[in-house]
Amino acid sequence: KECSALSRIFPFLPIGDDCCNSQYADCANGHIVRVSAGGLKINGTLEHYVNAILNNFPHVDQIGLGGNFLTGAIPRTICEHKKLELFDISKNPVAGKIPSCIGEIKSLKRLVISKTNITGSIPESIVKLPNFKQFLAVGTPISGALP
Repeated sequence: KECSALSRIFPFLPIGDDCCNSQYADCANGHIVRVSAGGLKINGTLEHYVNAILNNFPHVDQIGLGGNFLTGAIPRTICEHKKLELFDISKNPVAGKIPSCIGEIKSLKRLVISKTNITGSIPESIVKLPNFKQFLAVGTPISGALP
């Protein structure tokens, strides 16, 4: 069921019947836990792809969408997904600010926004995350230092 959903979200990928053994997803206990769709030159909005992933894969803990042509801002719906450990949207023309609610994702370990058009300041809530290890924002017009 989840492999068909992945094929619907990314119909241009050669996923086949066993997405768990593809380069685009990893599974655990029969559920997709990692979606890796980086460097595929995908067009569209970040909100569309993030919401499609979150709505179809409740066990996902890693979302890799770097190296595409995704536009728009980081959707606030990302904050509702409490299992997320990695969120990589680097090398996309996304803009806007990092939602302050990002600090509500207690499992978040890595946030990668390098080479995007994300602006504003780094939310203070990020440094309070118990498992947070890495924030990459190289080549991004974000202001300020880590609080």
